[in-house]
Amino acid sequence: MTGLFKVPFLLEEPFTSYVSRLSQANGAPNVRVFCRDMGLNRSALNGGDAEEIGRLAKLLDIPSKELFDRAIVVDAAGGAVIAGSVFPKRMLRRSKLRFCPRCILDDDNDESRMPGARRYARLHWMFPQVPTCPVHSCSIVETDDDPRFRYDIITQLNLIEGQFPEMVDASTGRLPTAFEEFVRQRLAGVRGHGHFLDNLSLAVGMSSCELFGVAQVFGREAKASKLSDEEMDSARNSGFESLAVGTAGFESLLDRIRSTDERANYRGGQALYGKLYLSLNENYEHPEYDRLRSQIRSYTLEQVPVLNGVEFFGRVTDSPWTSVGAIAEATGYADQTLRRILVDLGHIDALRQSKGDRFVKAAAAEDAIVRIRDMATREEAAAILGLPTMTVKRMISDGMIAPIFKDDGVGDRDYRLLDRYSRSEIASLRHRLLERAQTSFPNEWTNLTEAAKKVGLRLVDVLAMVLDGRLRNLGKADGEDGAAGLRFDWQEIESLIEAPAEVCVERAEVCKRLLLKAEAFAFLVRTGRLKAEQRQLRVARAPTWVMTEADFHEFDARYVTFARLSKELGVGVRGLGRALQEKGAPLAFPMESVKQGIVERRYLFPQQR
Repeated sequence: MTGLFKVPFLLEEPFTSYVSRLSQANGAPNVRVFCRDMGLNRSALNGGDAEEIGRLAKLLDIPSKELFDRAIVVDAAGGAVIAGSVFPKRMLRRSKLRFCPRCILDDDNDESRMPGARRYARLHWMFPQVPTCPVHSCSIVETDDDPRFRYDIITQLNLIEGQFPEMVDASTGRLPTAFEEFVRQRLAGVRGHGHFLDNLSLAVGMSSCELFGVAQVFGREAKASKLSDEEMDSARNSGFESLAVGTAGFESLLDRIRSTDERANYRGGQALYGKLYLSLNENYEHPEYDRLRSQIRSYTLEQVPVLNGVEFFGRVTDSPWTSVGAIAEATGYADQTLRRILVDLGHIDALRQSKGDRFVKAAAAEDAIVRIRDMATREEAAAILGLPTMTVKRMISDGMIAPIFKDDGVGDRDYRLLDRYSRSEIASLRHRLLERAQTSFPNEWTNLTEAAKKVGLRLVDVLAMVLDGRLRNLGKADGEDGAAGLRFDWQEIESLIEAPAEVCVERAEVCKRLLLKAEAFAFLVRTGRLKAEQRQLRVARAPTWVMTEADFHEFDARYVTFARLSKELGVGVRGLGRALQEKGAPLAFPMESVKQGIVERRYLFPQQR
């Protein structure tokens, strides 16, 4: 036991201030004398040396952790570890005497403490970024200290006692900002300032507020060294308010600060973020800042087309972006054609941009390259199928082969994008057409075109029978490539054509016999008044509308057109219309829909029935 008189730690008190009060409480005029008498290394204590702090704890007979938790551990570069965070030297004012005069006056009047050992330092006083006393809402004052008694707060204040009235006057009223409260709370171990800041160390969080705030308020090319203290206070608070929102606030700040000049995509981080990037890249070397740099880099690469090879906190090798030029090189397509294809594929939104290249996500580019390499023109599709180009054209017109996209031209430019077809789908179609063909077959079997003509079907109807597996008789001639070598038994095809089960009346005959206009026929079928359906008749190249004789007579017995009635009665259409109007006979269907007069026969005059 040494018999040292112990003093308690006070609110926000750092270890060096505690040693200053401990020295006074034990009769030493200053810390230098106290350490000499106790055999302690003053410089090691001020530097937060764990072994030396342990020696003092042993003298006081208390756990060393109680002292070390309040220590400021100085690193080799002159920075310090405070509250678990590494602060570079430029962020602190440890070589200056900073304090709130009114807090010191309150200390002097606190009779609960030992006289001479009442004054103490508050941890936030060493941070120039916190210029306001939260207790008295006044400015913290700063003056040069005496290097002989550095960090000995009581001795330093005693040396300037005569200047104290001036110090009080110099401490003018001001309100603390939200940023300053953030720093004090984090020094006290309190979090709750948004997900983004809470996941950064205090030093990195403070730097983020400052760097982003300066760029947000004064522009990305603003230099912090050229701004006044008041402007810096405003910038830090602005940055804090944005970052306190959380990750969304951080990302929104980056979006607002970032250059929109697309040429910056080639120049990298400094072109995009100016002095913000430069400061983080050159002035904040501690690994604690790697996380911030990584977050900026990751979000930017996701949002902005920064290409591989540029500098962005190191050379970019993992960019998720690429250029249209790279796709053109990979596919061999001309620039204009390629851009139009990329627009149609949904990978870019316009053909032109003001400057620079057009950029796309690398994943989208890979998809585009695969799909573009799979594209075939109509001529190439015909070559794959082994059919004449005109035959393939008819297959396309009839819907058997669908284009990937179709374009009749691009704006007012003399340019047209040809139809493209999936090469792999065309190859699959060829395989399906040929896979069941026999190499031996009767001589009377004929090719596709002749077979379709003989049975009165479209080419696609015959090919559909092949794809559906309905044809058993299918041959493949030697010496003819692809589907052109297919041979068909047209009699088998004819036998498979559905024969009408009952007598049918075709559309043309219906209109002729009823004197019905095409518009009226379409409307009546669409509304179900005319019972017609599309059927594939043997004599037709395509399905046609037909109705049974029974349904025809049922309609004819109920409705009649003015033209048909005029012919039956030998009365002019105009005269017939006036007569029907006088009798109050309504039109059966709207004139604007059927384009001709149609009435129900039940409204006719008795002599007309």
